[in-house]
Amino acid sequence: MYSDESDDDEVHHTRESAPHLQLYGQKIARSIASENILRSKIKKGEADASDLAQERFSAMYRVLRFFKTVEGFHKGHLDLTGRHLPRYVALQARWSAYLADFLGLTVLAEEFTTDELNWNDEPYVDYRFTDPKVWDDFKKKWKVPSVMWNYGTLLNNTETVLRMIAKHPLPKFQKLCLVDLPTEILDDIFEHASIKQARLLSATCRWLNDIGRRHIFRVQCFLSFINLILNYSTSAQSRSLSFDFPLECKKEVLKVDVDDRFVYMEQLARLKREQMLSSANFLLSRLDLVEKITSLSIVDLWSASILNSSIYGGFHVSAIEDGFYAPIYNACTQVLTKSSNVTSITFHGIVLDLEFVHCITDLSNLHSLVLTLCHIPDNVQQLLEDDDGTRFSCTAYNLQFMMSEETESLWHAMLLCPHLRTLSVDNLGVGDLPPPDMFLFSRCLFFPTLERLSLSSLDEDTLHICRAWFGSRPAAANLTHLKLHTRVGVSDRHVLAVLESLRAPSLRVLVLEGLAEAEFYLFDEIARCFPELIGLTLVRRASTRQRQTRSHIWPHPAYEYARHLEGLSHLQHFGWNYNEFYNRVSPAPMLRFEEGLYNYDTDIDKFIQANQNDFFDEDRNTPKVFGLLCPSLQTYTSSQHSIDWCLSRTVDGKVSVYFPTEGRYQVSSRKWNPGIFGGHWPNVLPKGREKDRGDVDLD
Repeated sequence: MYSDESDDDEVHHTRESAPHLQLYGQKIARSIASENILRSKIKKGEADASDLAQERFSAMYRVLRFFKTVEGFHKGHLDLTGRHLPRYVALQARWSAYLADFLGLTVLAEEFTTDELNWNDEPYVDYRFTDPKVWDDFKKKWKVPSVMWNYGTLLNNTETVLRMIAKHPLPKFQKLCLVDLPTEILDDIFEHASIKQARLLSATCRWLNDIGRRHIFRVQCFLSFINLILNYSTSAQSRSLSFDFPLECKKEVLKVDVDDRFVYMEQLARLKREQMLSSANFLLSRLDLVEKITSLSIVDLWSASILNSSIYGGFHVSAIEDGFYAPIYNACTQVLTKSSNVTSITFHGIVLDLEFVHCITDLSNLHSLVLTLCHIPDNVQQLLEDDDGTRFSCTAYNLQFMMSEETESLWHAMLLCPHLRTLSVDNLGVGDLPPPDMFLFSRCLFFPTLERLSLSSLDEDTLHICRAWFGSRPAAANLTHLKLHTRVGVSDRHVLAVLESLRAPSLRVLVLEGLAEAEFYLFDEIARCFPELIGLTLVRRASTRQRQTRSHIWPHPAYEYARHLEGLSHLQHFGWNYNEFYNRVSPAPMLRFEEGLYNYDTDIDKFIQANQNDFFDEDRNTPKVFGLLCPSLQTYTSSQHSIDWCLSRTVDGKVSVYFPTEGRYQVSSRKWNPGIFGGHWPNVLPKGREKDRGDVDLD
């Protein structure tokens, strides 16, 4: 009925690891993992070999898949492998052979009633054979597992399939597939998918892998970025305890057979755990070094939220043994307890249990806390919600965390920091930020002291929650920096409602990335609400399909927007994603139409000169217009992270535009608009620690 090596009843490319293209694929994969653990215990003498026969649930699901696949062809609803003729021909041959043998078996089956009662309180019906060897031979030939399968179960499933065939005699073959969709639509599907979903989809075939390639390596880039940051400093003031998963091992895993993969990963995990414990024990033996640590990173690159999206098929360290993480967490908490002078902590992929929370709250010099893909358990969440900011309260001024769909519990980290002055929240991957519970915001105590706030990857629902949050708190009297980033364009009306709920007259730097309209009245309202602005960055989305910041044409000419900045008398920097390409097109081609086109072979010099005349030099006129109407403007940029124009003025008011350094381009946009992958507003440090080397500005 099925093959131990491959499912020949369907197609040879069937596999038990993700993406699960066929029915019960995930259940079979989990059963195989459980069986591998049992095999490992049998080798160690911790389990009996007879237990494996009772554990083979993967065989049970494969038999069930056989029936459901035949049924699915006639029903018209199957799995991701599709309903195609070659697959049905192979399946039909096996079904016909099975049905012939099974009908021959039914002649020898005898029904009888037992004393047991079924779930309906009726006598249980069972079957027996005049010659028991016939049933044993049938099970051996068709590989019917002993777990959950007997003659009665086979009979019920066979009858179900026959009824479906009688109702729909002709199989329903698939005419269109996912890959038949236009490339643009497939690319948009990848845009909407989470990083995990995008990787599963791209692993189904080469065509989808080509389309999804630019979407599926963002986490990989981020992991490389994390490794770069962790190795940034080798001084005694900065230390890292890392349960590491080397990038080169990801390639080695693919070379290992599926049956041996668990053993390979187990050996590697134990090796990396010993290396981390060795580093921790060294520090604990040198308390003189621990006392000098100001910046500490604790990293777990084996956590499920990271490994499942970067290793084909995923892997759970908890499957190795119970309490595998206990020595790691115990060593890390000991190092944290001894690090009395630490000022900056980075947690990556860590479960912030109660011991870690106590360590954080006991550090009297802590001013910066970075949390990436961490998880806060339910019991700790409840304790933080019930606390009034006295028992679980740390001294951190700056909190930065990046989350995913699996780590949305990180929102509770805000309750740990009642004295925040800088808060930066972002989502890792291409999806939107998981929305927090409104109740959580009502428990936050840091709003009166907050100075710099950056919220990225918001959706419209989360934006409404933020509006309610801002409106329910006291006025943001100290807020000076604000960034709101959405992947999908949001109307001017909704954005202004959020800004008005802030009541922040002290705002100096504003970034709105993800506008759907960007009309004139948005500029006017910003100038009215925040007259003291010194930096303004606006990014408009071209459509609902544009999720990343790119230059494009705005609704009105650039010079018409300039006059709406007159109310910002202190503005020093203005940036937007206005596409200035069309401002560079000259009328020279019209002359060539009138005078005649040049021949490339005979008038090569004139031809080259004419092509050069088709475009003006870089557009210096638009920055000049903004400089004339906004006398305080010093820098201007027309796209994110591009070259900034600098503006200078003579005594008579003449404006000139130039690059910052001669022959070299200087990027200063990130000073006004923090970038992705850890970009954030510079940390606010306690007095006397402005030059603290433990604080690394990722910009």
